[in-house]
Amino acid sequence: LEQPGAAAARWSRPGARQLQRREAGEKVGELLLNDGRFRVEVGWRTSQGTGGRGEGVGLTSDTGYFWFFDRNNVEAVVKVLDACDAFGRFWVFAGGLTDVEVDLTVTDIATGAARTYKNPISTPFAPIQDTAAFGCL
Repeated sequence: LEQPGAAAARWSRPGARQLQRREAGEKVGELLLNDGRFRVEVGWRTSQGTGGRGEGVGLTSDTGYFWFFDRNNVEAVVKVLDACDAFGRFWVFAGGLTDVEVDLTVTDIATGAARTYKNPISTPFAPIQDTAAFGCL
């Protein structure tokens, strides 16, 4: 059961400030997740040949989203979950709301390991559910 006033707090304006925060050392266009251990970057290209880097926006310590054309138009959501205690791995999950070509790269800054997930041009973005993405230290 929710406590009285919980719904109002969930939709209150202060939460919007969290969406605009940047982690220390985070560059424009990228996300740093899990206390800065993972860097997430996105490149995109349309069927007309235009392209660029996605702009990352943090939602929580392990989740964020990217926009490509307009900051009010979410194109992809990504999270890197710490499943080390239960499964001995970090997991990567992502979903897209686009059919442009997407290269989503997650880099483990602690080890230098990186994984790039590709979505072909003119293809609806398929969900990413990589439960073996990165090892734990």
